Amino acid sequence: MVMISFEPLDIDEANAFLEQSIRGFIAERLSADQVNDAVLDRARKELRQRLLPNGTLTSGHRFEAIVSGGERVGLVWFGPLPGSDTDVFICDISIDVDRRREGHARAAIELILDYATQSHASRVGLTVVQANTAAVGLYESLGFATTRSDDTDREMWTIVGPK
Repeated sequence: MVMISFEPLDIDEANAFLEQSIRGFIAERLSADQVNDAVLDRARKELRQRLLPNGTLTSGHRFEAIVSGGERVGLVWFGPLPGSDTDVFICDISIDVDRRREGHARAAIELILDYATQSHASRVGLTVVQANTAAVGLYESLGFATTRSDDTDREMWTIVGPK
């Protein structure tokens, strides 16, 4: 079993991770020739309006380094959804390429599930690209079930807290 912890990112690291998250989200859903500054600017604006009115300083949102054995092995961003006091949403999780398939993502999600339970959340959700079958399998093994899917994405949720 892999043991990990979270360490908060400083503001510059959090902003860089947010930008990486936006670019990754767009790149997974559009062809390279469709990605341009206008598309990225629109995505940033929509994200700020919907989820992060105060950017990376928005209350309840956590931008964390995933640390294993004293070494950073990835990054994660999670927080509340607008209008819900009982949902935690994993907005992005990224494990360093050379550290994948070692159990760090599983351990990070388990830590988020523990956090959600301690925070009295009732559900934890995420969205995954359909083509990322390894991630879908991981999430299903952790109790997540698909609640919505289309040609591109799959939204998955799991119940946390007292059963």
